[in-house]
Amino acid sequence: MRYEGEKAFRQAAEKTSKVSVSDAVWSDLEPGFPPYDELDLTEKVNALRAFSDLKPKTSKGENVREGRRARVERAAIQTRKLVEAHRFELFGHTNPKFPNQGYDAAKWIEGQVEEPQTERVAIEVTIPAHLKPMERLVWVIDHLAGKLDSWPSTGNGDGAVAHFMKYSGHVRDVGWSIPVLEYVWINADGEIEIRKVKAPDGSDLGRLQDISDQLAKILDWKQYAAVHHLLTGGVVSHSGVLAAFRSRSGRRSFGDLNPMTLTIPDPGSVTNKELVTAFQKAKSHIPQPLSKPRRQRARIASKSEKATALVEETPRMPWDDRLKKFNLQYPEDRFSNVSAIKAAYYSRAHDT
Repeated sequence: MRYEGEKAFRQAAEKTSKVSVSDAVWSDLEPGFPPYDELDLTEKVNALRAFSDLKPKTSKGENVREGRRARVERAAIQTRKLVEAHRFELFGHTNPKFPNQGYDAAKWIEGQVEEPQTERVAIEVTIPAHLKPMERLVWVIDHLAGKLDSWPSTGNGDGAVAHFMKYSGHVRDVGWSIPVLEYVWINADGEIEIRKVKAPDGSDLGRLQDISDQLAKILDWKQYAAVHHLLTGGVVSHSGVLAAFRSRSGRRSFGDLNPMTLTIPDPGSVTNKELVTAFQKAKSHIPQPLSKPRRQRARIASKSEKATALVEETPRMPWDDRLKKFNLQYPEDRFSNVSAIKAAYYSRAHDT
């Protein structure tokens, strides 16, 4: 069998020998020049196995972590021109702003934090389906402009927004947000932590957030890994086990039996020890009950408690929609009309 290209030849050699090496090691093993034949393959397989025997043995955990890091590093090399273009857009040059200086990069990010001057608004609107893309935008603008004539008479708080949504009939939801930038920080124990700061549009951090987010999506990285590479040139791979928390308290906590979720993007690259360690560490961050034992707090909530929790979770939702949502969620505790669910909510609020 003949191999016309080095890439196919390398894949065959590493697969046959069951040994994977870095680009630098591969170059040191003198691959020769294409085309390659079976004799070349046999020699290369023997060379890879000999190199593997000389390497110090590592644990499975170290191997999988190195494997994740190697994948991130390969992606960085393959998209070097894209990364350099992003750096030039951010800083006016293609080199890392803080080469191999993660601490300095993190301190620079924290030095750019400022009081947000902008935020984003997202409006969800029901529109006719037959309209073309630009016609849809025009329809939304005309609809909002026509309905906003009554705004001065409704005040300027959350109640005004709820009134406008109900009065409009087509506006389903309104929300405000500020983009967040994730970056790498090394704590006192030498462990990697992921911190977050607000990165509003128009600011230096906003530009970094936007570009790093684009890069992360293209390379299938975490955002903080893209930020770290843009600023330092280094690579960092996320843990094989990702923990997410849902922190709830008070009346909203009833029935919430799953405050923590562990996600394993690549099950084949995670050891049992790494999984157990991640679980124990994540479990230690779950807040414990302040007063009553967990068994007492897990009691079945009353009808008024459920109504109160729903109202608090939907501050801008009209009462008609709350009634429909409650009756769908709790058919055994249905309210007959809006007045009934209002009475349950206000009676519970008065009791507390």
